Amino acid sequence: GDVETITVLSYNVLSETGAKYVKARCDGTFLTHAYRRKNLLGEITEYEPDVVCLQELERYAGHWHAALRDVAFASCFKKRTGNKFDGCCTAWRTSRFALVAQHAVEYDALGGKRGAGDALQAA
Repeated sequence: GDVETITVLSYNVLSETGAKYVKARCDGTFLTHAYRRKNLLGEITEYEPDVVCLQELERYAGHWHAALRDVAFASCFKKRTGNKFDGCCTAWRTSRFALVAQHAVEYDALGGKRGAGDALQAA
């Protein structure tokens, strides 16, 4: 029978705070938010994934929510607790999936990393 596939694109995008530590080993041009944002959106558009997972993402409300929506993705974001500015974003192609439930998980409470846990249902 027919096998339906789902493609997932996942990146640790390196938070802007974390990028400061890499700057000594890399040309700072490549670490700017504008440069990385443009290239990441290019990757998403080129590979056409069904699901996108972005870790250490910053500027979700100020940029990424709308940018993902503009390329046909719905998304949710879970910011790290405390004084951190980054978090995890899960995005899905709206032609393939619809969000049926969302549950934020504090992974530190489980002995791991923080993130978002989401349940998707095929559209």
